[in-house]
Amino acid sequence: MAALKNVRQQDLFLSLKRDLALLTAEERGRKSAEAGLKNAQDQVEKQRKKLHFAEIELVTAKQQVLDLKVELKKAREAAWAAKEATKASKQKSYDLGDKGKGKEAKPLPETKDLEATLKAKDAAPKEKDVASKAKEADPKAKDVAIKAKEADPKATDLFIFQPGIKENPSPAKA
Repeated sequence: MAALKNVRQQDLFLSLKRDLALLTAEERGRKSAEAGLKNAQDQVEKQRKKLHFAEIELVTAKQQVLDLKVELKKAREAAWAAKEATKASKQKSYDLGDKGKGKEAKPLPETKDLEATLKAKDAAPKEKDVASKAKEADPKAKDVAIKAKEADPKATDLFIFQPGIKENPSPAKA
């Protein structure tokens, strides 16, 4: 009977040892899964923040493009007005007797022509400056849109741009 008791204690000990090994392996697996989940959640949060900032940059770049387009339009209108004023001045000079000899008469001190001439002097450099800024801003807006798409490739409509609204979008709650 004592021999049977020894065998049973030895079997019981081995059984407990196996169970303990299984429990520790399960515990290690659970801890590893928890750590993996925490890392994945941290990455998701970082990507969400990147997406939010990319959307803000996109809205800012689009607004800059719109502002520059408006400024370019104004500069072109001023240049057109200046061109028309110059044309009218040349015509008046021709009408007054210059007959196209290459001499330009001084524009008459009419208010419209004077304003147009002053605008013309300012318009040409502004038009070139605004055009270059518009060309620079448009690719930046495209780059920001690409970054936003990279941050969340599953998003189909990341942010709908509304030109009249200049508010920053609030971050999405996860």
